[in-house]
Amino acid sequence: MPKTHILVVEDDDDARMMYTIMLRSWGYEITEATTGGEGIKAAQRQKPDLILLDVMMPDMNGYEVCRQLRDDAQFHRVPILFLTALDAMDDRIKGYTLGGDDFLTKGHTDYKELGARIEAALKRTQRIQPAPPPSKGDGVIVGLLSMRGGVGVTTLALNLAHQAATHGDKPVIVIDLAFPIGSVGLWSGITGPRNTVELLSRQPPEITMPLIENFSVQNVHGFYTVSYTHLRAHETVLDLVCR
Repeated sequence: MPKTHILVVEDDDDARMMYTIMLRSWGYEITEATTGGEGIKAAQRQKPDLILLDVMMPDMNGYEVCRQLRDDAQFHRVPILFLTALDAMDDRIKGYTLGGDDFLTKGHTDYKELGARIEAALKRTQRIQPAPPPSKGDGVIVGLLSMRGGVGVTTLALNLAHQAATHGDKPVIVIDLAFPIGSVGLWSGITGPRNTVELLSRQPPEITMPLIENFSVQNVHGFYTVSYTHLRAHETVLDLVCR
């Protein structure tokens, strides 16, 4: 498994060497840059997992480096931690405003805290990574919620179902979770729905697509409407749709 790659952008030789030695001892792969311009080029050559960035540098300050990197889509999710001698509130606010993930002050940050901040930023980035696109055959769940009538949620749900049924090749089910028995069927003009009591009495493994079709009503546009109030049945049907 490749090591986590950290780019250190720092013009002070002693500080940069200290950070590099410390980070390597923690198991990180390190790339060094001595100026802001070099930092941008180094990031573009090999995209880092995290950037440790000084602010006060001779050619280009860290704020400008951060701004330029954030303008590039490939660096939108790369954590940028400012590590600088600046400690004024305005400096910190400017760093966050330009896209910095953290702002640490030299001399006020213990090495243990620095390690913890780096680890937290890396873990936070892992949590917010976009979900992979669904593989072929997977269903899609769209949830719509309204606490009161008259806001168009039912109309939107039916139109979404219509589009999905018209342009897709998978069964589309509108699951009405409104109490006590759901209202989508009534609002869409469907009459004579089959009784779902027997369906709700079934065990989750027994609930299959053919069974749902038997206990639901198919709209003229090709999607099914089912009103459920049983949580176990909700979860089973949602699971079925995604298989």
